Amino acid sequence: MKFASIAFLVAIVGGSVGAAGPAKTTGVPVTYSLPNTPGETYRVTLAIVDPANPDWVISQFAAGVARTVTAENGGRFTETWNGLDDNFMPVPPGKYAVKGIYMPARRWAVNGDWHTVTPRFAGGASPWLPTPEQVDVPAPFGGDPVNAPMMDVAVGPNGLATFYYQYLENGTNLPQFDLNKPAGLGQFVRAYRSGGAGGGPCVATDGETVWAFSTDGGPKFVYRADGKSFGSSPTANRRNSYPPAGWVTAMAASRDGGKSYVFVAQRGKIVSEKQAGSSFSHRYSESATDFVDEVTVHDGDNGKLLQTLKLARPRGLVVRGEKLFALHADGAGFAISTVPLEKGLPKGEWAKLFKVPEKLTPADLEIDSRGRIYLSDRAANHVYQFDATGNPLVTFGKLDVQKP
Repeated sequence: MKFASIAFLVAIVGGSVGAAGPAKTTGVPVTYSLPNTPGETYRVTLAIVDPANPDWVISQFAAGVARTVTAENGGRFTETWNGLDDNFMPVPPGKYAVKGIYMPARRWAVNGDWHTVTPRFAGGASPWLPTPEQVDVPAPFGGDPVNAPMMDVAVGPNGLATFYYQYLENGTNLPQFDLNKPAGLGQFVRAYRSGGAGGGPCVATDGETVWAFSTDGGPKFVYRADGKSFGSSPTANRRNSYPPAGWVTAMAASRDGGKSYVFVAQRGKIVSEKQAGSSFSHRYSESATDFVDEVTVHDGDNGKLLQTLKLARPRGLVVRGEKLFALHADGAGFAISTVPLEKGLPKGEWAKLFKVPEKLTPADLEIDSRGRIYLSDRAANHVYQFDATGNPLVTFGKLDVQKP
């Protein structure tokens, strides 16, 4: 914001309004100058004040008026005060001071008016949503989240990222964005209709195809976002998906020789119990005592089960290079283990990379292109970075407890 003060007096003479001169005029002309930048528009506010106490505003006679500088006017303008105060009552004869403020303005596409302060976003605080200048551009994805958060992010080797929300009712989910482009609506690539899969906690992508785990409603299932078949699940909302035996805690995907592979971490057994008063006859949940404890490997094209790897309480999966990394239980704590991949498939047994420090209760695992390992700890409200041998490097997050 830019401020301008005007150092002169206006006078009321003999009960009529004048400019310290001839009486019997209809108002006091107040002339002022704005920066001489042709084409620039400003909003101007002028106020009549007490000369002895400029903080005492008697009349704000020009309030946010839009004035455009041109080569012809050179930035000089005139407003007229009618001699009334802010209650529209005549002021006593005398001398009064003027002070003013001017601010750059732009025309807001939403209502066509000039504004100094305008919303940066239309519809929500996100650079992925249309800006106020893009009022005719539809939101790229959406639905009713019913207070459900975003749950998982998967990024392909080509920089194509997929974001998965826990629930987006009657809308689109799994929006994909190209992280190679500048942040904004231009990154948006596509989103997928729910088709009976409102949302869930896990997503995977190889940079082309997207797979996800749905926890919506009845029986749980792993599905292809594009709707193509990924198995047989006749009792689920999507009947052409994979029905896991255990609750899916993590997923990963890779490509090798033009073929896709999907890795699904399954922890506690999925159990059901009858329920009344619901559109679903049974409630499905993860058992706290009966565990599946395995990672299943699937053909990314059709969901065919190719391999099964046993792993205690898996929590995170990442494919990096020619290795599959896993975060899993190890005694009373947790560990990171790896298994090599040959032609896309695991070869051999899990080998422990390092044991996670005892103070951590990691919820997820990620690995960057330099081999650095990241563990998120919800209870500690931090993300921890380690080198490939488990040496701690950086802790992200200042607060130990997340504030509202």
